[in-house]
Amino acid sequence: MTDRSRLARLGLDLDLEALGDDQLAALDSLTDEEIRVLARIRRKLDDAAGDVEGHSLEGGGVVW
Repeated sequence: MTDRSRLARLGLDLDLEALGDDQLAALDSLTDEEIRVLARIRRKLDDAAGDVEGHSLEGGGVVW
C-alpha cells in the first residue's frame, strides 16, 4: 500500500481510496522528487481552476 503520509508530506494529498491497484503501484514507484513535481503541477492546475479543469473519463483516465 502507498505510504499516504509520504505523499502528503511531499505536498501531494490524494484520496487513495479512489485509486486502483495499478495507480497505487505507480505512486509507490515514484521518487520523492517526482512526487514534488506532481504536487507543483497540481497546485498550478488548482490555481488556474477557472481556466483549466480535469474531467474523469468513464473507465478511468483524465482529460485536461
